[in-house]
Amino acid sequence: MFAIRSRPTVQVGCDALRCKAADIGKELARFAPAAVGEFIDMATGAATLASATDIRERRLVRLMLTAYPSAPPSADEVARLFNLTSSAARSLMRATAAKHRLQLRDRIEPALKAILASCKGDGKGPYAAVINNPILVELLNARLETSTDPKTPVRRTGDSLTQYTIDVGSYNFLKDSFK
Repeated sequence: MFAIRSRPTVQVGCDALRCKAADIGKELARFAPAAVGEFIDMATGAATLASATDIRERRLVRLMLTAYPSAPPSADEVARLFNLTSSAARSLMRATAAKHRLQLRDRIEPALKAILASCKGDGKGPYAAVINNPILVELLNARLETSTDPKTPVRRTGDSLTQYTIDVGSYNFLKDSFK
């Protein structure tokens, strides 16, 4: 499908996409629709971009709509794909999710619902959740901020990077907000 002739180019591509040389064509095919869409926008003048940040945000939107159909990429994946630091990748994801929320709603909301569905708890005490993408935590907390009653934010449990606690009132509000 894709012909990459240079061995160093294949190796760099494999490192960036975390795949074997034999799978590079298949991995690149996941990203091809986003690249083609970007080219069509450029050629037709549909994409008037003012800055490099606009370009990155638009690319991330396209990737989320094509290469990551079931859940948004993690900050680590975005950092790797865009050659950014982890904090810059989180900032890019945060800005993209905020600016393009309507376009991305069908990709982000199922991931947020899946987090809530996977929570462990009985409704009498806080719920426990495993969340591997900190941007999704930020999006849950942004939703909690829309409540007319004060809600406790989703927060890390102890010193774990992926274990979170959601208080009962916050959990109920979040569940209701996705109905």
